[in-house]
Amino acid sequence: MKNPVAFVVLALLNLVYTAALVYYPGVILAAVGALSGGSFFPNLPMLREISSFMLFTYPASIFIAYFCWWAYHTRKFKLAYILVCVPLVWALITLSFLLTA
Repeated sequence: MKNPVAFVVLALLNLVYTAALVYYPGVILAAVGALSGGSFFPNLPMLREISSFMLFTYPASIFIAYFCWWAYHTRKFKLAYILVCVPLVWALITLSFLLTA
């Protein structure tokens, strides 16, 4: 192992993100029901579109996070940490949009 601490952090976060995909279809069904009714962001429809886009493209952020292993194998550990944190930042931005409703 090149860096055992980085390996453990990357492996654990990737496992958590992959496990979160199990609940993703249920979240999407609930989001479609909530966001299509117009109860969220009644005065700001563009914000509703942005938050829906962020929510529906969450698996893309997990795909980006898997590239942390490329950075790990090329010994770019800071880049690996940045890449593995992309889904967390993605979720925080989406949550901040949804909490402004």
